[in-house]
Amino acid sequence: MEGDKPYNTGSNISVVGALGLSGITAIMMLEGAVDGVAFETFLEKMLAPTLRPGDIVLMDNVKTHKVGLWTNLAVSTATV
Repeated sequence: MEGDKPYNTGSNISVVGALGLSGITAIMMLEGAVDGVAFETFLEKMLAPTLRPGDIVLMDNVKTHKVGLWTNLAVSTATV
């Protein structure tokens, strides 16, 4: 079976975001895949400033999400 295939699609763009009751609270786009360093940057620079006492942060079991900053977030403001 032959058909159209995408050519010259450019680089991959990853989007990391956080959604709260009021809508999107933090978002980050980067070229390429999200690794532990990129995710920790998102947590520290984008998500942490938006968290308030009593907020709950949910995460899945992806390896890149297992960075030490989660502990800092849990202690400082939110329930992880």
